[in-house]
Amino acid sequence: MAVISASTFNAIQKKAAAVLGSGGTNPSTSTADSRFGYGQSVSSAQVSTGSIIRSTTWTNLRNDLVKARTHQIGSVGTVAYTVTPAAGGGPAWANLVSISAGTVISNNIVTQYQGVADACVTNKFVAFSSQLGSTSVSSARTATWGVTPLTHSVRVSLSDATQARYYFNAGGTIKYSATLTGGGLLAATGGSLTGNLAKYNAWVNTLSGMGTLTFAINQSSSTFGAFTVSKTGGTGTVTSITLSAVDQVIYTTTQAAPYATNTLTVSAKYVTTTPYVVEITAVYTDGAAAAPTGLGLAVDDLVDGTLTGTATITPIQGAFSIIPTIANQLTIT
Repeated sequence: MAVISASTFNAIQKKAAAVLGSGGTNPSTSTADSRFGYGQSVSSAQVSTGSIIRSTTWTNLRNDLVKARTHQIGSVGTVAYTVTPAAGGGPAWANLVSISAGTVISNNIVTQYQGVADACVTNKFVAFSSQLGSTSVSSARTATWGVTPLTHSVRVSLSDATQARYYFNAGGTIKYSATLTGGGLLAATGGSLTGNLAKYNAWVNTLSGMGTLTFAINQSSSTFGAFTVSKTGGTGTVTSITLSAVDQVIYTTTQAAPYATNTLTVSAKYVTTTPYVVEITAVYTDGAAAAPTGLGLAVDDLVDGTLTGTATITPIQGAFSIIPTIANQLTIT
């Protein structure tokens, strides 16, 4: 039987509480760090030097580690530590032996608990697919459009900035995408084209190139409010920001000639902090000048088809729940 010191137990418990609980402090350095904390209740507690660490105390610690680790990897088994895990955490970190009255607390058990606690810290931003939901809102326009820019904005709301920190720390995101379908079909009217396939295809390619933008916590910043943007697709530029009350561009792209003044810009800001409301705004600008048609005067070809903008959140729902609301603020009209 190993003699387990209070400091050894407390070091494990401190990491579990920092990830699962209110956090706000790096458990290794004891410095302020907003990247820690899922905002959930913590069953375990620190023990005093010389106290007897009972089975219920270990069980409470295990429950906290299991909840945090289940969020990260989907489930936690009960297999005892028997092998040396690979660097960065191996199969042993997907298991956590249960402790009951009479269990001999071996060095292997302590090593496993330490390994799982370290894995929780290392993977604190990771959320397993089964732990995330998906809620979307969309806005669609079927009328033709041209020189007047179109705007679509959505708002994602949590009760306050602390809940927002928990949501993003736990792997919550805001996503935005758009499509244009069923267009490029306008017929010639009065000797002039009212829409053309080339412009329609340019917008289709622009939206395809944007793919899906994903707005997520900046894992390099210890102060809440810093976000990164990633994307699928091959065009346009994404920009990381520190969210403020003023719109900041997180994505922009410009079409190629002859549509070099056609742009798509997506911006983000917070509207209020209590509740904490993030607003994502997409502006579609068809600024291309009138072009010769060969059939008469130059015209500014309209864009036809169905333009649809979609925003999606990923509610945390599994080992625990953090569920924002999402709604259109400005529809594409």
